[in-house]
Amino acid sequence: MRILLSTAIASAGVPHGGPVIALRHARALARQGARVRMVAPEVGAAAEAPGVCVERYATSAARTPFPAWRHDAIAVEALAEAIGREMPDVVYDVHGPAWAAEAAIRHRVPTVSMVGDFNAYCRRTFLVDTGGRRCTGPESAGKCFACLNRESNPRQRAIRSGLRNRVTAPILERVFPPGRLAPHRLWDALGESLDYAARWRARIDRFVVGDENARAFLAGHGIDAGRIVEIPQGLPAAARALKRRNLPGSGAPLAVGFVGRPHADKGLHVLARAFDALPPGQAELRIIHAQFATEAQVAPMFPDRARLREHLARGSIRLVRPADGEALYRAMAEVDVACIPSLQFESPSLALLEFVAQRTPVIRSESAGMDHVIQDGVNGRTFPYGDSRALRAALMEVIGEPALLARWSARLPEIGSDDAYAAQLLALFASLRPAAPARRHVHD
Repeated sequence: MRILLSTAIASAGVPHGGPVIALRHARALARQGARVRMVAPEVGAAAEAPGVCVERYATSAARTPFPAWRHDAIAVEALAEAIGREMPDVVYDVHGPAWAAEAAIRHRVPTVSMVGDFNAYCRRTFLVDTGGRRCTGPESAGKCFACLNRESNPRQRAIRSGLRNRVTAPILERVFPPGRLAPHRLWDALGESLDYAARWRARIDRFVVGDENARAFLAGHGIDAGRIVEIPQGLPAAARALKRRNLPGSGAPLAVGFVGRPHADKGLHVLARAFDALPPGQAELRIIHAQFATEAQVAPMFPDRARLREHLARGSIRLVRPADGEALYRAMAEVDVACIPSLQFESPSLALLEFVAQRTPVIRSESAGMDHVIQDGVNGRTFPYGDSRALRAALMEVIGEPALLARWSARLPEIGSDDAYAAQLLALFASLRPAAPARRHVHD
């Protein structure tokens, strides 16, 4: 079977996030006998593997808001050419731009999208608004505009608001050169982007989800049940290897691990407040990320920067920057309990799966995308979104009764393999081949 896998970044040099998932899926599909060509507007080092070819395609040079969710003639033509040349049986989208689905229509090729970061619904890609609150989706352009506009500096916000007013817009257009105003037309760009994303969703043959959270979200936003297929995420062998570690109880501080971007949507500010309120010397915090585990990046998430520097000097907070996947798994294996304080619509969390595969208990936020892995009081703890006091209480519970970790660890589920995931994907792809041409329209 021939597969064109569309993603945003094709790279083996990034041990976190979407690029990891895309390359893992490409390699697993190739191991199952498929011929896989990855296409992406950005390609990092050493992305190829046996059975996998990687191709970077051209995009427009225009600097506009939400470029991946607005029509780009250059990108669509490049992808259409690749599809015509490769003649894939299916286009598989893994966190990629919407252009691949548009190009696939021309060749009557079925398209399958893996739901991961929900960027088909959210221009910030994670359904957490700029106020640090979980969002239910784009009910209106006005709702999304208010969220996105808060990310701008005050001057830009004033200009954008004025451009939406029919009285002040002509004055602003005379005062400011058009070239300076064009990048600030957020309202028009947002409307175009939401409309383009809606057309993209209508063209997808199947959405692959890994949990009930994603299924319910898509169903709630108009995707009929027949287009949603549930295939739980798997992991490669290296991430699934069980490990032996020393559980706390001998007086050593509890080692708490956080893997992810140090940003509000990942909930690091919640963990920071909870950790700051723990008794001194009772716990250590390891913040693990290849690019962002630096003092400058994590400092905004902590309530007291001077106290953060004291923690760093004492070693009670450690910033770990693994160079590759193997180093990442080693760093994760050194913690006693993982914390996933995410505000996102996790579907589920990749770090969660990796910790569980290592038999490390998890304290997590209440995202339904993690319910099938960690159940409160059974094999971990769950706390309400953004509730640092509840998170502190969960950490204190473990500090006071370290034997909890061994009990939780024994009840963690087994995490499946990438190869099993790929086998189910191939069965899905095969089921789409006979029916797809009859219902496709070249100029849809």
